[in-house]
Amino acid sequence: MLVIVLLVLPQCSKDAKKRFAEAEQTDVNKPVNNGKELPYIQVNFIDGTSANVRDFSGKLILILFQPDCDHCQREATQINKNLEAFQNYTLIFISSDALSEIEKFAISYELTRPNIRFGQT
Repeated sequence: MLVIVLLVLPQCSKDAKKRFAEAEQTDVNKPVNNGKELPYIQVNFIDGTSANVRDFSGKLILILFQPDCDHCQREATQINKNLEAFQNYTLIFISSDALSEIEKFAISYELTRPNIRFGQT
């Protein structure tokens, strides 16, 4: 068994090096979809409605978050302090947590506004 493992590991290492080299050549500043299309993300909102993010028009900001994440909590605090900067945007906070936890987050950070939506995917 040990012989098989030793034969497989060098191959995995070669594949990993090849993928890493290819990734280094990728332009990380170039949008994957050239900015023309949003990803297919079906969202169930805390108000009981659901929609795909592609159904929205206008200026849209998608924020992927977890309610118990300290970085996400700090970001929510800063968004709340700068709400006027987002008045012409629709913000959609998306999490994989339970809708009840997502709703608690929205209320806790006082982000229940007409242009800010919270949902689960």
